[in-house]
Amino acid sequence: MSGIARGGLYRRCMARFQRARLSLMAGFAHDLEFGRGFAWLVVCFAGGIWAYFELPREPQLWATMPLAIGLALLAFRQRNRGKVAAAILIAASFVAGLSVANFRTWSVATPRLTAERTHAVTGWVEEVEPRTNGYRLTIRPVRIGRLDEAAMPFRIRVTGRADPQPIPGEAVTFRARLSPPQGQVLPGGYAFDRAAYFDRIGAYGFIYGYVEPAKIAQPPPFFLQLQSAISGFRGRIGQRIRETLPGDVGAIAAALIVGDRGAVSEDAQENLRIAGLAHVLAISGIHMALVAGAIFFAVRAGPALSPGLVLNHPIRSWAAVAALVAASAYLVISGASIATQRAYIMAAAIFLAMIFARPAVTMRTVAVAATVVLVMTPEALLQPGFQMSFAAVIALMAAYRAWFEWRKTGHRIEAAELVGPGWW
Repeated sequence: MSGIARGGLYRRCMARFQRARLSLMAGFAHDLEFGRGFAWLVVCFAGGIWAYFELPREPQLWATMPLAIGLALLAFRQRNRGKVAAAILIAASFVAGLSVANFRTWSVATPRLTAERTHAVTGWVEEVEPRTNGYRLTIRPVRIGRLDEAAMPFRIRVTGRADPQPIPGEAVTFRARLSPPQGQVLPGGYAFDRAAYFDRIGAYGFIYGYVEPAKIAQPPPFFLQLQSAISGFRGRIGQRIRETLPGDVGAIAAALIVGDRGAVSEDAQENLRIAGLAHVLAISGIHMALVAGAIFFAVRAGPALSPGLVLNHPIRSWAAVAALVAASAYLVISGASIATQRAYIMAAAIFLAMIFARPAVTMRTVAVAATVVLVMTPEALLQPGFQMSFAAVIALMAAYRAWFEWRKTGHRIEAAELVGPGWW
């Protein structure tokens, strides 16, 4: 390519970049002027979380938290100074994201095994996940071999094959080969050790022989009892489904209802992967929308048959309450994975907006849902599920805005306008 052609291409690219930058800045200024900058603060908050995970070393929590609080107070004091207050608030949101991720990392810190070895383990069964050739246990250990209490992991995960299968909440003892959580298999691949860290899992392994009942002097913690009761209830639902519908049909049905994918055969999973449908087994937005949406329309359709109820009572709010209850129940029995929590928060924000007669399908709703998810689990920002689900929702809402404006005014909205003044 000649120098003249390269120069022309460079100028065209820079011109397009400048147009996009000016459009983005114009939209940003417009949103701040009309009090619609909340979503931008969420973007800055997420940027702070991303920056935290890219730092070469761990920042000091005693420095990041006071800095975020100080910047927020300074922005409040300078709230009448326009651009100065906006700049300080952006910095405060960025540092707040960094400090939230820092605090989350500190709060879930737990010891890990340093080497692979065989141990006698005694502890409480927290969760039981059936597998095609056995089961997988999540254990809250009380004793692991001769390890000191300070060096004992908070939680371990082991697989077993011998019957009988334990039940959640039971005290058990067994002998297992344990190893530390492994890192990435491929460069840039899934970080198994990072996921284990935030799940507070300090070792993985497999069980030798049988799992036997144990006697532990102290009772299990309350939250462990509650979690075990919920896990046992989910297990009974899944078992009943698999008994009624044998084979992969029942295993897939159990996966869609209680989130238990372990009983799905490898052949069925491979067929789903080939068809591009493997993600359907992970309970997320589409499952929550089907459950909550079906309840919402069913509850609303009944009273809608009566003109008196339609004219004199808020049947839409009634339906939203019923849908919110159904979504909460589904969250519990599905196992409340990160993807399910994300979908529930989004659905809850929409139904709460309906209950209080506020616009439900808005970018502000998406921003609120993203904020709740990121405050609770900042590490979710790095997961493809978080990125894809929120990107899809934002794209759908932007496309809906374009269609709505076209129907209303006949004006075609260009892509540059969609990143401009927000539709809130």
